[in-house]
Amino acid sequence: MRRLLPDMHSEKLSIRVTTPVGQRDTQRDMRLTRRGSRAKLTDEGEVRNKNSGEDPSARGSGTMVTGANIGCGTSVCELSGWENIDNSPTAKLSKHPLVKRLLVASGVLPASVASVPWPRSVRVHDAAKGLPYSDSSLLHVYTSHFLEHLPPKVARYLLLECHRVLVVGGILRVVVPDLLALCQEYLAAAAGDDKGARLAADQLIVRTALRSVDAGGSGWLNLLRRVWGRDGHYWMYDEHSLSARLEEAGFRNVTRRRFGESAIPHVECLDVPARAAESLYVEGQKSGPAPTS
Repeated sequence: MRRLLPDMHSEKLSIRVTTPVGQRDTQRDMRLTRRGSRAKLTDEGEVRNKNSGEDPSARGSGTMVTGANIGCGTSVCELSGWENIDNSPTAKLSKHPLVKRLLVASGVLPASVASVPWPRSVRVHDAAKGLPYSDSSLLHVYTSHFLEHLPPKVARYLLLECHRVLVVGGILRVVVPDLLALCQEYLAAAAGDDKGARLAADQLIVRTALRSVDAGGSGWLNLLRRVWGRDGHYWMYDEHSLSARLEEAGFRNVTRRRFGESAIPHVECLDVPARAAESLYVEGQKSGPAPTS
C-alpha cells in the first residue's frame, strides 16, 4: 500500500510517493503550492494546477493571450490577444444548438432567451472557481458588471485570482453598478413631488436587484433563475468599498476612472456606452505578491 511522506521543512509542501518492497518499484515527487488542493499528478509525475489551466499561448488560434474579459456576456472584445470568458447557461447552450432547440420546443427555455446571439469566440469557463491562466501571464484583466453577481467571499477570491494571473505592472479594470449614484438618485426622487417620492424606494430596490447572500448558489432552481435572466446581485459597491477590495487583493495605485479612460489600451472595445451612466470604473495595478491570508 502506498504511503505519502510529507516534508514540512520547505515553503512548499514536498510529497514523495513510495512503493513498498515487493510491489512495483517506482517513485515520484509532487510539489504542491498553497493552491495545491487542486493539483493533480500526471502520468509523467508533473503537477499541474487546475486553476492555472493550460498555457495561454496554447489556445487554438495560436495567438498569445495577454488580456482576459471576465464575465463578458455578449459584449466581447475582438482585439488580438484578448480572450472573452463567460459561464452563463445560455453561453453553454450556444455550444450545443440541438439541446437548445429541444429546450425551446419543450417550453423550458423561452425563445427570447434562446435567440440571444453568443459570439463563437466566447470561452465557457466558471471564473468563480479560478481563472484558467498561468501565474503572471496576462497584461490586462477586465470585468464589467460581473463582480456584483458573486457572493462577497467569492468576489474576494476572484480578485486574488486576477492578481495572480497578471504580470507585475499589469492592470485590472473592474466595472460595477455605482451604489452611491443609485442612492443619490433615490434621495433626489424621495425629496421630489409626491408621485416621485412614493416610487423612490421601490425604484431603488429594483435597481439594486439584491438577493440574499445566503441564497443557494447551485441546483436546478438557481440554474432556472439564471436561464430566465433573474440572477440578481449578491453585493453592491461604491468607490471606497470597491477600492478597498482591490487593495486587499494586493493591488496598488487603485484609481477611479471615467468611461473610456484607462491604462488599458483600446478600452473603448470593452466599455459599454449604454451602461456608462450607472457604472463605477476602478483600476488597480499589480506591484507585488498578493497577500497569503
